[in-house]
Amino acid sequence: FRDTEFCAVTAEEYIQNLQSIRTAVVNRMPEANFVFIAPWIAMDGDMSIIGGMKPPDTDLAYNSYTSALKEWCSTNGDTFINANEYLADHFSKHPQSDYLIDFIHPNSGPGVKLYAEAVLKECK
Repeated sequence: FRDTEFCAVTAEEYIQNLQSIRTAVVNRMPEANFVFIAPWIAMDGDMSIIGGMKPPDTDLAYNSYTSALKEWCSTNGDTFINANEYLADHFSKHPQSDYLIDFIHPNSGPGVKLYAEAVLKECK
């Protein structure tokens, strides 16, 4: 995690990676439309355990990636969705463990449903 060989460790690298993916899709399908969803918020135990980051650094990292993605989408005319406010509100009232595995990924039932609800709320 946060190894430069395997992932983007800055917002700029994150956008460069997404641009590569977007370009590859457009090259094969020029009429493609894109919807990008902000990175999943850092939850208890997320990067602080695995990547050595601790709040507020985790929040700053996610905010920088999200801001860069929002700006990049605006530049490209792509749709940007940030479902994290909905998720954070939900997790302030309900145990994360009911929806997540390993503090990061939605579990196959309630977590995926919650994430879909959060995204759809932002689509309205």
